[in-house]
Amino acid sequence: MAIIAIEGIKMRAFHGVYAEERVEGNNFCVDVYMDIDTSRAAKSDDLADTLDYSVIHHEIVEIMRQPQNLLERLNMSIGEAILRQSPDIQSVRVKVSKYRPMYMESCEKVFHEEVYVKK
Repeated sequence: MAIIAIEGIKMRAFHGVYAEERVEGNNFCVDVYMDIDTSRAAKSDDLADTLDYSVIHHEIVEIMRQPQNLLERLNMSIGEAILRQSPDIQSVRVKVSKYRPMYMESCEKVFHEEVYVKK
């Protein structure tokens, strides 16, 4: 097994429980770490035998465009979507960071990080 990671997906999004967050938006960053069998791809050197990073990236961006109240829900949506992308993905660790959270002036960021395991 190997880890394939996509780090630093940064974008402006409109997640949060406060009305201002839904209007003004905030800066977010998503990092994902997928535990996946890469043995076929290592032997074949063929993209068809591994995970296409661009497909995962696109899925994350689409989910980030759908406002959620809580980071926990947003994180779970990303984790579950990634696990559905390939039978070779055994687990995924997702970290969603929100920069300069509202009403927390001295806080740089908050984040939710969780591991999702294929059942």
